[in-house]
Amino acid sequence: MIVSNQPIAYNKKMKKMHSTEKILQEIIDSKLTHKTISPLPKKKTFSNSDDILFQVTDLSSLEKYKDTFITTEKKLIFFTWVIPSGLGDLAMQIHISSMIHEKNKDLKIELISLVEEKTPLPKGLRSFLPHHILRYSHPHPPVFTPTILTLLKNAFSIIEIPTAYFDFTHFKEMITKNNPHPPVISRIGQYGFIDTPEYNPATKERSMGLYFLEKGIITLEKIPSKVRDKNTYFAYLITENGIITYFLSILLSRLNDVEPLTIKTPSLGKILPVLQKIDFGAYNVCSLTIEDTDHKTVLSFNTKGKKIHIVQLSNLTPREIQHLMATSHPFVGVRGDGSFTEALSTDALFFYDGLDHALPFLTDLSLIALKELFPYFSLCDYLDQLKNTKNPPLQRAQKIAQCLDCPLLSKGMEKLQHLLYSNYSFNEGLNHLIKKNFSFYTLYNKRD
Repeated sequence: MIVSNQPIAYNKKMKKMHSTEKILQEIIDSKLTHKTISPLPKKKTFSNSDDILFQVTDLSSLEKYKDTFITTEKKLIFFTWVIPSGLGDLAMQIHISSMIHEKNKDLKIELISLVEEKTPLPKGLRSFLPHHILRYSHPHPPVFTPTILTLLKNAFSIIEIPTAYFDFTHFKEMITKNNPHPPVISRIGQYGFIDTPEYNPATKERSMGLYFLEKGIITLEKIPSKVRDKNTYFAYLITENGIITYFLSILLSRLNDVEPLTIKTPSLGKILPVLQKIDFGAYNVCSLTIEDTDHKTVLSFNTKGKKIHIVQLSNLTPREIQHLMATSHPFVGVRGDGSFTEALSTDALFFYDGLDHALPFLTDLSLIALKELFPYFSLCDYLDQLKNTKNPPLQRAQKIAQCLDCPLLSKGMEKLQHLLYSNYSFNEGLNHLIKKNFSFYTLYNKRD
């Protein structure tokens, strides 16, 4: 009698599949005891249990390389495309490379940053490590000189972080083609980008962020507490809704005092067109002074009330930004991963003026607070307003102003910062990934 092997093979396959799904469910259940997580998107890119399992167990798998010592003359390259609308990605690249250098003093690290040719670049926005700035004309990719191309080809690893370079396919081909010892390339996306074409589970790439499939956030060394000038605010803003909400929140929370207020910002160009939509005279303001390097304008509203002074600060370095965040009023405006990470290193009450792509991250941040810090109800209410970017600015500002008046907000924010540092930092995970890449590069070349 001939017995077909097909049912046996099928049964083995089914058993393996059920085993994988069982393990995956157990891991997700264990995650749920520590985190509140959004459900998995009902998409093909999130449908493969092996892909999900890889992302869930990735950090623990990387930890196996923590004792690996990197000994090589080969270089590690941090590669970053700086989007035309801001320099936060460049600051983040500098922070990350510095952090990895501190953990691996003998490791040769260089930075390659692609910066749009019309973007003003502060002199201080450079790494102390070898740093190559390549200018390009968007949307055309830059020209990689033979020197830069050789540097890339001869590296043991390239870490693309935190943005997805728009010409990555060609970039990778350029480095790996006819290269007998190509570098190990890892792509790491910005906060909350797990559900994107570049970083979804099916890609086997990684996204930073707070979602349970993401790897955590970059944490900087904490800035010691400093004396704050409560009448000076610092804000890095980008959207019309966020700008109006931020200003109205200040005006409402300071409605009954006449102390002169100063708002310092590196984003006056975004703020200026929006100011006319705010009725300053209705909020006990007598005059508004707007000042940049070349101009000073004074607008009068009432004979009595407070004076507000808006000052443009140009060419700020990351260190200067952190100092302003630590010494001004805690209600600090941020607009992306870089400024959020910098604000987190101080005891600031960050106001995150998020673009649409930041909403998944803000949602996860709100869910974490809701689960872990629910007694601090004003913190939960406050974070809820940050993600409600489609609500009318006045409605958001009224609720934020109420939160700012609640002492539980600052206490809750302090606990949230501690929680993010202790449970959601990607610093060690990134270091372990670099060690893994070195191990794989070494192993591959030994086989040759």
